[in-house]
Amino acid sequence: MNAKNTNMVLGVKREDARYFLKDMTEFAPINKVFSKLCKAALPPTFYGAIGTCCSVRLRKESQVSKKSLLIMSVFLFSIPVFAQNNELSFSVGGTFATGQTATTVLPPVSCGNTPAFCVIQRTLDSSSGVAFMGNFSRRITAFGPAAFYIEAPVIGGPGRDAALSFRSGTFLGNVLTFSATSLFFTPSAKVRFLESSRISPFATVGGGLGHLGLVGGARNTGALQFGGGVDFRSPIRHLGLRMEARDFVTGGNLTSGGLAHVSPSHQHVVFVGGGPVWRF
Repeated sequence: MNAKNTNMVLGVKREDARYFLKDMTEFAPINKVFSKLCKAALPPTFYGAIGTCCSVRLRKESQVSKKSLLIMSVFLFSIPVFAQNNELSFSVGGTFATGQTATTVLPPVSCGNTPAFCVIQRTLDSSSGVAFMGNFSRRITAFGPAAFYIEAPVIGGPGRDAALSFRSGTFLGNVLTFSATSLFFTPSAKVRFLESSRISPFATVGGGLGHLGLVGGARNTGALQFGGGVDFRSPIRHLGLRMEARDFVTGGNLTSGGLAHVSPSHQHVVFVGGGPVWRF
C-alpha cells in the first residue's frame, strides 16, 4: 500500500477522519455528509430554495455541536414526509340524480267536481351526464394504519337532460325537456388507510353548498357529501391514480309550497369517476 492510500480512510484524510470520529466537531467531513443528505432527501424545488444550508462553506476551525447535528439530521430525514402532506386530484366521471314528484290537490270546484282531475302531478327525472371534480386535501395526522385529511372537493356537471312530465287523472300532459346543471363545494374530512401500500382505500364525509340549475331558474341549497374510493400507487414518484364514488344529498329542484307537496324533498346526486392524484 502506497503512502497516499495509507493517509486515506474511506476517501477522507486520516487526520480528518480521526478528528471527526473523536469529537464530531470537524465541519469539513460533516459538510460533505449533509450535502449528500440534502440532495437525496430534498426534491429539486426544495433543494434549490434552501440548498445553501447544505453547501455553505465554513473555515476548518468552525465547530458544530452534537445537539445541532442531531437536530439537523431529524430535519433532513423528515423533509420527504412533510413534502408529501398535500394532495391535488382531478377526476372525470359520470353523474346522475334521483327524481322528484310534486303533487297538487285542487279544490273540487276548480276541477268540475271530478276528483280524478283534482290531482295534478309533476314528475322531474334526469338522465346521466358527465361531471368533473377537482380536490385539494391536506394530511393532518396519522394513527396506526389510518391517516386523517381535510379536503375541499369541487364537482360540477355542465349539463344533463331532465324531463318534466304532467299527469292529471288518466291524462298525461306534455313532457318538457330541460338541461340540468349542478355544482357542489363540500369541505370534508377524509380517512385514508394503509397509505404506504400500493392500494389505499379511503372514506370521506362532509358538507357545504350546492347549486342546482334548470333552464329558466336555479336554486342554491345546502349539501351533505359522503363516499369513498381507492388510491393506487404508480411507478412515477408523487403521482397516483384514484377511483372514487361520492353521493351528494341536497335539496331538489322542486320544492313544496302552497297546494303542492314534493316527495322526496331531497335529491341524491351521485358521482362515480377517477383520475390522477399528485402528492407534494
